[in-house]
Amino acid sequence: SPVDDAYILNPGEAFFIQRPVDQETLVFDKAGRQTNRYARSIDSLGVSKAPMVLAPRKVINLTLSNGEQTDRTRIVFNEAASVGYETVRDASKFMSENKEMPQLFSVNGVVRYAINERPMGSGDVALGMLIAQSGTHTIALAAAVDEELYREDRLTGSLVKLDAGGY
Repeated sequence: SPVDDAYILNPGEAFFIQRPVDQETLVFDKAGRQTNRYARSIDSLGVSKAPMVLAPRKVINLTLSNGEQTDRTRIVFNEAASVGYETVRDASKFMSENKEMPQLFSVNGVVRYAINERPMGSGDVALGMLIAQSGTHTIALAAAVDEELYREDRLTGSLVKLDAGGY
């Protein structure tokens, strides 16, 4: 969605979508097709859309990379959401069968999230990762955000500011 995503699918790339509960079908407008890797704004698509009414949301996109492969997870702070799993907002993490792929997700109880939409609360979100191979791995913001974000390592107790440069 150009509303809060700047992700472009490659030809033949598989993807999952969340269909709004009150919507029977999804239409992929021809105007949304493109042949380059630069995300366009929703205004530049030239498609007439009904005004969207969204609750104020803060979208945090994180990546985990080993330099060759990258996994993503998303945390969305939305006061209209609940802490528990909501099928209209959250998405479970589908774990890769590729044993070399580092995997990143947020955690709430036993649920691993690819997308975790929740109220701000304390602002603390537990992250989990699976790393099958030794080496250097970097966790980073996929895009700049207005707020300062910190990563707390529960093993070492260190607190580090998280930015697009990664840690």
